[in-house]
Amino acid sequence: MFREFFAIFFAVGFGLAFCQVPVFVQQYEQRLGGAVGELSALADQYAENANRSDMTLEIYVQRHLVNTDHVMRKTGRTMVATLERLSGLEAAREALDLAPVWKKPWVLARHTDSVLLRDTWTKFGFTLTVDPLFGAAGVLFGFLFNRLLVVMLRPETTEWA
Repeated sequence: MFREFFAIFFAVGFGLAFCQVPVFVQQYEQRLGGAVGELSALADQYAENANRSDMTLEIYVQRHLVNTDHVMRKTGRTMVATLERLSGLEAAREALDLAPVWKKPWVLARHTDSVLLRDTWTKFGFTLTVDPLFGAAGVLFGFLFNRLLVVMLRPETTEWA
């Protein structure tokens, strides 16, 4: 009786937990899109400043990096970091956009931005939203988890010869 209770408990628990995955991924994607938008606007401003100075963006950034004024060099390093982060976030967004729903959690794990992930988790609220596909996967994992516990906690039996 306890075995069946725990099997149902784990199946329902894992099912409800797995149903949260698509909601979390969606919230992360929204934050990712916002970050890409903001960094793109900043990169566009860098490019506009370069254009006004009759330079390419690459030359503009390089001029900042090699400037004798340490404040200008810091600004150059900030521009480089901003452009690199933008590039990484754009790649992550594209990977998530192209991924089917089942692969999105794995793509998010591979292409995660720690700041966005932390912010998403901080603001994430568990809901009663039930995603049938992820819920079914969670029920399956719950039953499998229960089975693993049963096998691991089963007392050893001794055979009488």
